[in-house]
Amino acid sequence: MLKNKLLYTAKKEFWEYKNILFILPVVLASLFILLPIISVVTHDYAMDRIFKLAQHVSAQGTHLNFSNFYSAAASFFAAPLLAISFFVQLFYLISCMYDERRDLSIMFWRSMPVADIWQVAMKFLVGVLVIPVIFMLSATAVYLVFYTIALIGSVIFAVGYDISLWHVWFDFGFIKAIANAFYMILPTVLWLLPLFAWLLLASAFAKK
Repeated sequence: MLKNKLLYTAKKEFWEYKNILFILPVVLASLFILLPIISVVTHDYAMDRIFKLAQHVSAQGTHLNFSNFYSAAASFFAAPLLAISFFVQLFYLISCMYDERRDLSIMFWRSMPVADIWQVAMKFLVGVLVIPVIFMLSATAVYLVFYTIALIGSVIFAVGYDISLWHVWFDFGFIKAIANAFYMILPTVLWLLPLFAWLLLASAFAKK
């Protein structure tokens, strides 16, 4: 029964804030994918650099260590999205309680069979942990899209230019890089926990 109540409360939060919890991450991820692709397609020198890089990687063979590259790539995609998610967290926590008091929707939600403590706990969980996880999932999606594009590029180089890059795909450092990026969310959240708690408290009592 408690599980159903918590699930209902979570659905309510996602329904109320779908713009920042779903639409914004999807739009940002789409821009992170489309803008580099457009930049590469419209600039010949970018294609030349990619071709030279493929030749270099192929010549080096298995002597190259890609773990640092995968970590840097994960950070490149995750850092800006997580920075944006921080401001989204601030916006959500400072407004979630105030908005319900302002439009009196709190009267409706309090009539539901869910205790106030669970309502507040769910808002705090969404603001503190769920939002950065959602944005991190967006960064992971961008990462995997470019990983797939690179894999397709390897096929093209192998078939059309006799440049073998298959040894790259036997290094699964990208999985560790993604896992480390998710892991870093937890200590960051714990470090900022007092700030997040204060914002939620202010949202509950602020007059404007």
